[in-house]
Amino acid sequence: MTEEEYRRADIRAKNWQNVTAIVGAVAVVVSILIGLGQIVGQTKAQADAINNQWKQQFYEERLILYRRATEAAGRVAALKVAGAGGEEAESAWIEFRTLYWGPMGMTEGPDVERAMVFFNNAVEKDKDADTLQQLALRLAHVAKNETSSVYLGERGSVSHYGSNEAILAQMKELAGIN
Repeated sequence: MTEEEYRRADIRAKNWQNVTAIVGAVAVVVSILIGLGQIVGQTKAQADAINNQWKQQFYEERLILYRRATEAAGRVAALKVAGAGGEEAESAWIEFRTLYWGPMGMTEGPDVERAMVFFNNAVEKDKDADTLQQLALRLAHVAKNETSSVYLGERGSVSHYGSNEAILAQMKELAGIN
């Protein structure tokens, strides 16, 4: 082999070394990017799982408090219908007011909040038993609609109760709020 041929062979060998080094570097970078992508994907999946767990716990807590609030409102109305007073009526009113001023503020949506206010105002205005019954029932309907919309991911109404907007308008009128 001539010197020129040795030089060309040497250049080819160096070119192959460079190509191999570049391909190796690209492979390392691609591997790192794939690994980072997997880590990010796993982290996002974990965050989504934690978020979904938190949402489920919040929904369950909201449902418990809504049930307690509607039970307390129903008890206040039922005791008014029965003409009951004294300790039993006071206990039902205290339960409603405890929820009204306390834990409901952490979980209630805007529609349930308005319904609670309407019921509370009606009791404070000493509305008649029939009015309190209607308000307690409508409070339960608003709570049902709201929990259904959260659970089902829908906004709006359950057809046999009507929309919360319509129910709240009825409640406002029943409670005598301008």
